[in-house]
Amino acid sequence: MLPPAMSHELYGREGDINCVGGAGNKILVCFNTNPPEVYCRYFVYDLVAEQWSELPKCFKDGEAVEFVSALSFQPRIEATV
Repeated sequence: MLPPAMSHELYGREGDINCVGGAGNKILVCFNTNPPEVYCRYFVYDLVAEQWSELPKCFKDGEAVEFVSALSFQPRIEATV
């Protein structure tokens, strides 16, 4: 469960939550609200350490990106094209 100190701002907001298994034993959790109120938060949960961390905002050309989508990709040498 996401700790209260990290989740209190999410209470009562309607949005999409996307969970994606990442590299190793980590899960990426993206929370994005729908317009007109755009509100985004991104968290990583380490399954081994049982620890949450919040990712900083993503910036492009000096401006904060308002929406980030979760995508799990692990490049591998044996991938076939």
